[in-house]
Amino acid sequence: MGTLSAAEVAQWKNDGFLSPFPLLDVRELEACRQGVARYEAWLGAPINADANHKWRSMPYLLLPWAANLARNPHILDRVEDLIGPDILIFTSTFFIKEPHSPTIAAWHQDSTYFGLRPFDHVTAWVALCNVTADAGPVEFAVGSPADRN
Repeated sequence: MGTLSAAEVAQWKNDGFLSPFPLLDVRELEACRQGVARYEAWLGAPINADANHKWRSMPYLLLPWAANLARNPHILDRVEDLIGPDILIFTSTFFIKEPHSPTIAAWHQDSTYFGLRPFDHVTAWVALCNVTADAGPVEFAVGSPADRN
């Protein structure tokens, strides 16, 4: 604990998000990329190819590299700074947008889908590749999540 400054915690409480944090080293990032490639080879198709998306959720239950990512101390230390040490991984999902894909993840609030009360949660979004603005990277609406729920 103590990886975020008081100003960063205040910014998160005010804006509803905090980024970017380059938390994975080159070796960890490559292990994740290779893990995705192995998973898709096992599936025989891209992770998003299945219409009901059953292979997108909870990868940390199936894949050791995803479990390592979910327990990465660089990520969890920052989550702890925001919500304290009692951390539960409620869910995880691959949001993969292949090059030239028309797919989108529309504007949404994770808390709406989770159904958790109170709304004390953190979504740790981890990018495994660099994305240009043309590709449609993640965008955030500034404002406290508490004000929107």
